[in-house]
Amino acid sequence: MKNTSTRKNQSYWLAHVIASGQARSMAAYAKAQGIDAQQLYAWKSKLAKSGQLTKNEVSNINTSLFEKVDIAKTYPRDLLCKIILPNHISIELPITENLEALSVLVRQLGKPL
Repeated sequence: MKNTSTRKNQSYWLAHVIASGQARSMAAYAKAQGIDAQQLYAWKSKLAKSGQLTKNEVSNINTSLFEKVDIAKTYPRDLLCKIILPNHISIELPITENLEALSVLVRQLGKPL
C-alpha cells in the first residue's frame, strides 16, 4: 500500500517538475499552481538523484528566482520628468544620467516650507 502511495507521489511531483521547465521559473510555476516551491525544488533534486529525470530535463528547468533585466546606459534626450505642483504649476526637466539630482529635487519639493 505504501509503495503505491509513494509512486503516486513521485508521479505527481515528476509531472510538476517537468511542467515547471516551461515556466518562467520554478518559483513562478509553483505559485501559479498553488504548490509549495520548496517541495518542488526538493522533489527536483530527489528525482534527479534517483535517475527519474534525465540530465537534459534537469538542465531545461529554470531554477532562477530572478528575471534578467537590461539596464540602459544612456537615456533618450527627449525623455522628460514632469512634476505638477498642487498649485497646478508644472515643471518639466530632462532626465539625465544623474538621477540623484532629480531625486534630490523631488524630495525638496515634497518638504513643507
